[in-house]
Amino acid sequence: SNLCRFGCIAIEDMHHTFVCCPQFSTYRADALKDVERSLFLDNPVIWPLALTQFYLGHVPPLDGLIPRDAFSSGILRDRVLRNISSSWHITFVRLAGRIWG
Repeated sequence: SNLCRFGCIAIEDMHHTFVCCPQFSTYRADALKDVERSLFLDNPVIWPLALTQFYLGHVPPLDGLIPRDAFSSGILRDRVLRNISSSWHITFVRLAGRIWG
């Protein structure tokens, strides 16, 4: 059967397992302490395809979310964006590892 092995009335695919399955809601809630909630939801403002893919280690593009004039230099802005992306990537991979086992 293609249904979720944890009893959900849903097809068990990567998206269901990592984003929707209530079996892992505690893991997702724990990860929310470190990363913005909308990163784990299908949010078209954050994710270009309107489908979260954090479980693949993908990080949404930050260029459109953080204005250039918020920083005194382009180098500083690039450094901050790179640090945020790295932090989110590590958080995403750890969460996926906890869910997948």
